[in-house]
Amino acid sequence: MTDGVAYFSSGLPGAWEAAFYSREKARLGVPEAITAAAHKLARIMYSMLRYGQNYIDQGAEYYETQYRQRVLRAAQRRAAQLGYDLIPASNGQAQVSVAPASTTP
Repeated sequence: MTDGVAYFSSGLPGAWEAAFYSREKARLGVPEAITAAAHKLARIMYSMLRYGQNYIDQGAEYYETQYRQRVLRAAQRRAAQLGYDLIPASNGQAQVSVAPASTTP
């Protein structure tokens, strides 16, 4: 198991696997992160073998962009459930303003 930890925590430049492992390690802890990463790689391998696909590494930047979009959509859904709208700051900062949702009669 320590070889897997060393591989995923090595911070391979541009490797989405390292980004995934780091995020899962922070969220779940090391043992569960190793299991999650192994499961994800097993699903990829199965798909490649089953459907004859080639592996295309999208890179860590693609993974991070997808993750940010998922988080933003979840935050927007949650804000709507609570009756709020999320309004991005106009100055391009990472700050987000929260305003009550407009009510229509």
